[in-house]
Amino acid sequence: MKNASYQMKSTSYEALLLDKMSLLIHADPFFSITSINEKFISKTGLQKDELIGKNVLDLFSLYNEEASIDQFLADLSDKGLAEATIKLKLGNNVNWVNLYGITQKNNQDRVESFLIAGNIADAEKKIEQLEQNEVVKNYQRDITIAQGYIQGLLPDPKLFKRVSPNAFLIYMPMRGIGGDWYWFNIQKDRAIFLMGDVMGHGINAGIVTAIVATKLSEFRDWNTITKPTDILYLLHKDLNKIMKNNTNLAPDFSMDSVAAIYYVETRLLLYTSAKFSILVQRGDTYLDTNIQKQSLYLKQPWSIHEFTDNSLVLEPNDWIWVFSDGVKDQFDEVNQKRFGIKRLKELFVRVTAQHDKVSDVENALLMAGREWMGQVEQTDDIMLAGFKIV
Repeated sequence: MKNASYQMKSTSYEALLLDKMSLLIHADPFFSITSINEKFISKTGLQKDELIGKNVLDLFSLYNEEASIDQFLADLSDKGLAEATIKLKLGNNVNWVNLYGITQKNNQDRVESFLIAGNIADAEKKIEQLEQNEVVKNYQRDITIAQGYIQGLLPDPKLFKRVSPNAFLIYMPMRGIGGDWYWFNIQKDRAIFLMGDVMGHGINAGIVTAIVATKLSEFRDWNTITKPTDILYLLHKDLNKIMKNNTNLAPDFSMDSVAAIYYVETRLLLYTSAKFSILVQRGDTYLDTNIQKQSLYLKQPWSIHEFTDNSLVLEPNDWIWVFSDGVKDQFDEVNQKRFGIKRLKELFVRVTAQHDKVSDVENALLMAGREWMGQVEQTDDIMLAGFKIV
């Protein structure tokens, strides 16, 4: 667009407006006029040959003698003709010309009208914003589609109660899809469950989540697993094959994860943690749990890892909490502070003391999170599992 302030002759633009600005113009993809309505040609005072090849946006500059653009806008308002349209035909698709306006689209992705703006700079800014909004809309649509794919790969969070009737799972990816994932396998006398948090957010992390879910769904030898570290080893083996030669990934590309086996009759919990939070709450205190500071490095060989299997014998009314970093890293609306692990532990103790039903505990945690964040946007994927031992 030009940066000049165009002028317009009143007798000409009035006639143009009375014709409702609905003059069909043919142009090439670069908005250069290839043919033009004869009625419009007569209003310009120029010959057809002089108009062919001009940019469509130059049409208003043909009226450059009397009225300023501000006067033109005032006249538009007085006449109740604030909206006008010029069609632009490009090939077989009907698009529309942005002159001094904001384009508005219908469900068929066609511009229905353009609103006159005060000056070209404003118009350019608003049009740029519109185009950005269109990109965002397309991105969100793709995210929604991808979200459906990943939801189909991961187990339904509502089925997490199969691990235990007194269990729940809160799963809230930040961008519809993300790097937080979970899995579980239920057997006659025990339950195996895994959780992980892939480095990064959004689509890239979501792709790894999809790979993890696919690999775990293909695994058929759950009955042979006796140690949680065996699960991490097998998962690392599959992911390392895919990622070790990917030059677009940093050498330290990693995933935090936890794997656990719970024996129902004996209340024995076996677990291993690769930098993933797992807490065992007994009343208003917490048992010592071994959370190793090393992540699972997906481009590096298994030999660099040193994970240990841990065991705890649990008691009735104990709670197991397993959660990703996003649970404690959300900011509050007032002071912009992170929730933090200390505040989270206090919250677990408070809500489990106030509520006997597991569903009430879940709802209380969700409400506390909403109250903390207020209108602040979610800053990371949120995943939290709670198990009450009976």
